[in-house]
Amino acid sequence: MIPLSCSAQKNSLSRISSVERSDNQGHVIRFHLRQPPTSFEFSQPAPRIIQFQIKGSGIDTRDIVVDDRSNVIENINFYNLSGGMGVDIFLG
Repeated sequence: MIPLSCSAQKNSLSRISSVERSDNQGHVIRFHLRQPPTSFEFSQPAPRIIQFQIKGSGIDTRDIVVDDRSNVIENINFYNLSGGMGVDIFLG
């Protein structure tokens, strides 16, 4: 497990987890939030990068634990956006 940190308030993102799918057809990455986000968008601009925009007010991203049981996550970057947060996931 890898602890990460960032900043904000109300809702909290406490954990990001990944596991291999039971049908061996890829992996599942989950965002564990205290409350559901208002909305989210994602894109995959390159084979090894997945980008998320999670919309919601004051998402607390301090003390995030990355539980990468499938060993596919190489690095994660967080950044503040107007009305939410951005997440870049770099795959190994």
